[in-house]
Amino acid sequence: MAKEPKKAVSVLLPLNRYQRLKDLASQTGYTLPGYIRQVLRVHLRYLDQYPDQDIDFQKIP
Repeated sequence: MAKEPKKAVSVLLPLNRYQRLKDLASQTGYTLPGYIRQVLRVHLRYLDQYPDQDIDFQKIP
């Protein structure tokens, strides 16, 4: 079975968000990169399940 191609990305985060993600990753047994991959996977699955749902990121605090 061939591996799916992958692409590395870099993200700049405010220190407080970085620390929060790091803490959440630790609590769930993931590494920080693994936790971020899971968050993105779940979010993309949500978008696939609710394609007509408008998400206004400007309204999210």
